Amino acid sequence: MYVANLLTNGVGGISQYGIGVGGALTIKAPVTGGNSPGAIALSPDGKSVYVANDGASGAGGVSQYDVGSGGALSPKATPTVPAGANPAAIAVSPDGTSVYVADNGGVVGAVSQYDVGPGGALTPKGVPAVPAGVGPSGIAVSPDGKSVYVTNSGATGAGGISQYDVGPGGALTPKAVTTVAAGVAPVGIAVSPDGTSVYVANSGANGAGGVSQYDVGPGGALTPKAVPTVAGGNGPYGVAVSPDGHSV
Repeated sequence: MYVANLLTNGVGGISQYGIGVGGALTIKAPVTGGNSPGAIALSPDGKSVYVANDGASGAGGVSQYDVGSGGALSPKATPTVPAGANPAAIAVSPDGTSVYVADNGGVVGAVSQYDVGPGGALTPKGVPAVPAGVGPSGIAVSPDGKSVYVTNSGATGAGGISQYDVGPGGALTPKAVTTVAAGVAPVGIAVSPDGTSVYVANSGANGAGGVSQYDVGPGGALTPKAVPTVAGGNGPYGVAVSPDGHSV
């Protein structure tokens, strides 16, 4: 298991653990990270780890690691690749050929997009970034790899979620309906394993409206469910769906 430690810059940036009997964790030596590592993603083949460094803008935005014997991380030959301003979230496509990063900084946010080359090394796509809304903070790829969804935490209501089609080579283009409404300051986002539902944690909510829920329609377009929100706690921030799709 790997953990990105936000309040670090360099030494000790990524904690790593072994998982023993009964799921108990054992501590391994940490590895060096970037400036304020805040989000982490593992390639589907388990051979690469990618980290979005929230404190970086441009150079050093994404750190990349090889996964070695026993799961130990080591920086790739090119240890970092550039991203946009304040990369906040990261996701890998199900086929492992593309990586997407939500860049939270700037007047208008963006999604940086990368090709995954030999050995899992990242290179920016021909169009290195596409526009998003205000304050992109969460990102998810549909299980079929055909859609990408981004939460815009600077939006309240309209524009809360940007949605994209995944084209040839994994390149993103906005869907015909480019955004859908969410709650107050949406951050965490997750897609159900069967790809039919999307759930969003609205960090600005306290109780009512804490979690928005959507149906996934033709072409991956989102529409609010008949009951568009359910209550959450104070400041819901992250969201996850169980592997069987029965619990959130």
